Amino acid sequence: MVYIILLFVAVSLVLLEWAIDINRKRRLRFKPGLYKIGNNFFVKRVSQFINKHNLLKITRQKFANKLCLINRLSKKQNEVRIDQFILLSVLVSLAVSVLSMKFFTMWYIFVFAFLLSIFSIIYIGVVLINVKLSKVYSLFPLALQLFTDEYVTYKNIKLALDNSYIKMPPQISRVFENLARKFASENDYKKIINDFSEGLDFTWGY
Repeated sequence: MVYIILLFVAVSLVLLEWAIDINRKRRLRFKPGLYKIGNNFFVKRVSQFINKHNLLKITRQKFANKLCLINRLSKKQNEVRIDQFILLSVLVSLAVSVLSMKFFTMWYIFVFAFLLSIFSIIYIGVVLINVKLSKVYSLFPLALQLFTDEYVTYKNIKLALDNSYIKMPPQISRVFENLARKFASENDYKKIINDFSEGLDFTWGY
């Protein structure tokens, strides 16, 4: 019973801080310099653990690039969102595992319930991302054609992006709008294109 209470308190604190974090971001959305992400102690520990394992780090970067295609957050912000999601998944899975011990006394039930829970939560998250990305994928050939037409006319990538994304359907328009903003504010164009292509994970992206 004590373990259940401790887990409940831990989950509640994480959710509360997450809610406060999101609310702070909304209030400071016009003052990006004042908004710092990833300040949660437990989220930092998750981030440090992932950074120590190259495969996990690469996987997080890959999904952060995918999330950049379906929201307006930066790659760094999406990496923090992934860390938060993993932390919450672990806490919920631990809670499920402890509850399962009330009905089954075998120790391996705890491990089985934990692995099953965390796999299910992460799997659902991946499926939701892929569902949203499927809409982007289906419109990408059209978007690429519009961009190509503008580029042939002006021979300038930035201008072609600015002129083409406003002609695209909403689902793909924001993707190219974000790309145009990155070209306008960053200098490492190769990295921008690589992140964009990795996020698409799609033959057309290359």
